[in-house]
Amino acid sequence: MGPVVAKHGWMFKPKLLNRRRVSCAALRTGGIDMMERDTAYRTIAKHLFRAHRKYEGGRTLIILADNLEEATEKAVEVFGLDSVHVKRIDPTDDPQVYEI
Repeated sequence: MGPVVAKHGWMFKPKLLNRRRVSCAALRTGGIDMMERDTAYRTIAKHLFRAHRKYEGGRTLIILADNLEEATEKAVEVFGLDSVHVKRIDPTDDPQVYEI
């Protein structure tokens, strides 16, 4: 079975869907309920980190990583120096809103 295209044009591979027990019919009709969507947003947020240089102003990066170590390594690589501050994005009561 090939990829399934949801209402919003997102592509999903069926074997990934089976892990989360989301039906293909629900995806085709855009019928993912709010609890599943909120859970998905919270899961994504666990991989979002904020990074900036410690002693200089300038840009702030949002980094996708599995853990703080990986996010720090990526920040060091992008900024080109070791003096970086990295922390996980802070959640709010709304799973679609996070503080940076």
